[in-house]
Amino acid sequence: MVRRLPARLIAEDAATLLGFKSHDIPALVRAGILKPLGGGPKNCVKYFSTRQVELVAGDDRLLEKASKIVLRCRNAKAAMAAHQEPAPLSATH
Repeated sequence: MVRRLPARLIAEDAATLLGFKSHDIPALVRAGILKPLGGGPKNCVKYFSTRQVELVAGDDRLLEKASKIVLRCRNAKAAMAAHQEPAPLSATH
């Protein structure tokens, strides 16, 4: 029996195949590297074409672009977190 991947993947599986974390997938969608199947509200489960994910994984230029996008997003989030003031401590114990 030949084993194969399903035709569509959830974000976590797409991230695993690409070598990213699932929280990196929205940045790749915003950049146009990945496109979710169908429409639907922002907070619904997104599915991705396995073929598209494999094409990105096999294209060194796209993979490098995706890596740079993810790194840029992570750095931006870290910079924002560093500039946020800590939440005040509660007076109640």
